[in-house]
Amino acid sequence: MLRTILFLLIFVVGGLHSQTRSDYILIEHPDKLLLLNKYQQEISQHELNSFKPFTPFLIIEKHTFFADGIRSYLKVALEGEEFYMLTNNDGKIRNAEFVGINKKFTRRKVAGDTIKVIAEKKVRVRMPGTQSYSYLYPGDKVVRIFRDVSEYYGYNLAGDYYCWVKMSPPGKYSGWEKYVETFEKYRMPRVELESKLIDKIEQYNELMKNLEAHFNTRFSKDKSFPKWNIEISYDTISISVTGEHDGFGNTVDEMKKELLELIEISAYRYKEAGRSIKIFN
Repeated sequence: MLRTILFLLIFVVGGLHSQTRSDYILIEHPDKLLLLNKYQQEISQHELNSFKPFTPFLIIEKHTFFADGIRSYLKVALEGEEFYMLTNNDGKIRNAEFVGINKKFTRRKVAGDTIKVIAEKKVRVRMPGTQSYSYLYPGDKVVRIFRDVSEYYGYNLAGDYYCWVKMSPPGKYSGWEKYVETFEKYRMPRVELESKLIDKIEQYNELMKNLEAHFNTRFSKDKSFPKWNIEISYDTISISVTGEHDGFGNTVDEMKKELLELIEISAYRYKEAGRSIKIFN
């Protein structure tokens, strides 16, 4: 029975953590939004005006109500800052008639890197809401944020605007290459990394908790299944696993592998020891 549970666990965990994906909402005129900061204070118009057209906000908490049970919001993040985007009770954002295009992209694969154009007429960009492409020039750099079908949504550093990017797969004649200097300047916002790590760990732990209850009830045992723990401080994130590992080595190692893949995408420094991971600012 335990062998069967472990086989199913490997399959399910693999399905849960096969790719790093996130939800985003694209806003054409973010200066028209009704936004609160993380202290639930209204954002000034001066601050709103600093957002660029077609800003992609990362959704870190879906349509939820405040404690008053009346107002609702989407919790979003941008460049490491958290915001409350006010919504109507039906989940649609408030002021929708003024913000222009506002489109959600669900479970899109996170890119989190920067590419540099190295050849002419190879990498194309288009403005959101249009189908007209133009070519980037050699030396231009684009921060890729997420992938949608055959395009990436990104930020053109040379032109200082958000755009859709279309390129060939990496290779000798692709006309672009990864830009290695992105490590510090363009790494994933820490709030986004924390959110993704917590989500992965909670999914794993919930699955283990249910399997543990089933196994112990079925066989009148008191076995403690593995549980991943995360501790977040100002300058580090510590991740470790507790519980019995006998018979669970493969699932624990697979989970660690998924966590490390996410951390590497985020471009943060980290150190691993056994089945523990420490991430540094």
